Amino acid sequence: MKAMLMIGAACLIMGLGGCGGSGTDKNEENDPSTKTVQVEKKSKVKKVTEGYTLDQYLNVSVLGLKPLMTIKEVRQELESKGFEIPTGGGFMAPSSPLGLGCDEVDRINKCRIGQTQSTATLSARTDSETGVQETVAPFFFLDIDGIEKLYSVKYTKPFADPIHPENMKDALLKRYGKANRVETRGDANKQELFIQYLMHANLPSGEAYDDVLTEQTVQSLFGETKAMRASITRMQCFNNHLKYYDVVIDERCSYLMGLDAYGTHLFFEAIKDARALQINVTSDKMIVETIGRFIPEAAQTWKREQDVREKIKELESRRNQKAKGLSDL
Repeated sequence: MKAMLMIGAACLIMGLGGCGGSGTDKNEENDPSTKTVQVEKKSKVKKVTEGYTLDQYLNVSVLGLKPLMTIKEVRQELESKGFEIPTGGGFMAPSSPLGLGCDEVDRINKCRIGQTQSTATLSARTDSETGVQETVAPFFFLDIDGIEKLYSVKYTKPFADPIHPENMKDALLKRYGKANRVETRGDANKQELFIQYLMHANLPSGEAYDDVLTEQTVQSLFGETKAMRASITRMQCFNNHLKYYDVVIDERCSYLMGLDAYGTHLFFEAIKDARALQINVTSDKMIVETIGRFIPEAAQTWKREQDVREKIKELESRRNQKAKGLSDL
C-alpha cells in the first residue's frame, strides 16, 4: 500500500520533482505554457488552452506552502515565517489546530479517504509597525495513505495604505508565470486586479484516450475550451466488469484497467473544476488562493476503485468455489 502513496506515486509515475517539500519555488517552473491542440472531425478544429500542468501545479507555493505537504510541514513553514497557529478549535472548526483531526479519539465521524476540510484554522501574523494582520487558511484532505495533506491555501494580505492594484500585475505575473486570464475591473476610483490560472492534465497516452472528437469538447470557465475526458473512464470500466462479469472486457477497458492504480489518468479524470490559482487585488488587500480540488477527488476515485476491485475479487472467489453438500441429496 505504501508504494502507492499519493506523493510518492505522483513523483514516481509522473516524474515530478520537489513534491511536498517546503521552501519557495522557481518562477520558471511555474510558467504555464499555452499551446493549441487540434481535434479534428469533418474538417472542424477545436482549440484546447493549457494552464498549469500537474507537475507545475504541485510546485506552486504560497508562503512556501505547496500541495501535498503534511500538517507537520505546513506548521513548520508557517511558524518559520512568523505566523501564530491557534492551539484549539471552536464552533464549526476542526477538532485539531490544523487539519481534519482524523487522529482524535473523540472524533464523531470517522475520516474517509479523500475527505476534505470545509472550515480551515486561520493562522495570522501582525506587522509590528503598521498593525496589519495577514492570515492564511490551509485546507487539508485525507490521502490514500491515511495521512492528512494540503490541497488548498487561502492567503489574505491587507495593505496598510491604499494601493493601485494595476501596479502589482507585473510582479505577480513574474512570480506565478503567464496566466490564463488577467483582468482589471472597475474604474480608477475603485479598481480590482483579477489573475487566474487554469489546470490542465495532458491526455494520457493510449488508444483509449486518443478519440477526442469535436462533439466531446466542453466549454470551460470563461468561454475557454478544453478537451472532455474520454467517453468512458477507468472507474466505469471496473463498475461494468462487476455488473456484467461474464461479458468479455473490450479493448478500451482492458487498456484502462491495466494502467497503474494511481497514475496520471486518475488526475486527468478528476479535473472537473479547472481553476488552479486565483489572485484578487483591490486597493486595500490581496487574496491569493490555490484551488486543487482535483487532488482529493483523485483520492476519492482511487478509494472507490479499490472497493469495486474487492467486490470483483469476492465475485471471482465465489465463482471458483466448488459445490459442497450435494452427496446428501
